[in-house]
Amino acid sequence: MKIRVKNDIGKTKEIKNGFSWTMFFFGVFVPLFRGDWKGFLSILGVEFVLAVTGAIFIMPLVMLGLSFLYNKLYAKDLYDKGYRGLTAEENQELVKYITD
Repeated sequence: MKIRVKNDIGKTKEIKNGFSWTMFFFGVFVPLFRGDWKGFLSILGVEFVLAVTGAIFIMPLVMLGLSFLYNKLYAKDLYDKGYRGLTAEENQELVKYITD
């Protein structure tokens, strides 16, 4: 399911809730393409630490876990930046999604 959100200046975005297949397949590039610099740097940092410590073999498990979490973290970050649902129902879904 998708939730459409809008900020104070009228910029709209669409958030998919649930598992992020794009994160699963494309990893660190997803937040980069979405303009989510905080998410990009966080994931890049995690991947860097795993690579430096030699734990690269657990990278697929980490990416699987991030695939379950990323959309929710992205939605919460947008909410904190002032984005709200386009309709009252979407706003209610957004708040419920980020608080669960």
